[in-house]
Amino acid sequence: MYSFVTTTRKILGDLVTPVAVYMRLRDLCPQSALMECSDYHDSGNSRSFIGIRPMASISIGHSKVDCVFPDGSSTHRPLLAPRQDFVGDNAKEAVVSAINAFLSCFSVSGEGAGFCGLYGYTSFN
Repeated sequence: MYSFVTTTRKILGDLVTPVAVYMRLRDLCPQSALMECSDYHDSGNSRSFIGIRPMASISIGHSKVDCVFPDGSSTHRPLLAPRQDFVGDNAKEAVVSAINAFLSCFSVSGEGAGFCGLYGYTSFN
């Protein structure tokens, strides 16, 4: 289990925008990401997140699950048991199970811990 304690910092968006901060960081920190709230009806609780230097990752593709953890260790395993069909609900349940198993390796507490989770992207080719 990997345990983390978070801290937060509020910065007024009219002094330095999240996009401006991201533009400064993206070349220094590969794999950085900017995530912003897009609720234009209620901007009172809007938040922006800038992720830099991923500490862990999960990749699911070609019937395999690859995980990299904060201590540098990694796991590589098949997504499904050898004789299971990779179709329909079996595949969906296997992907959900793999992601939940990965997330269960982390414990986050502290200020803003409720905003912590899995940030990144999904793709399909």
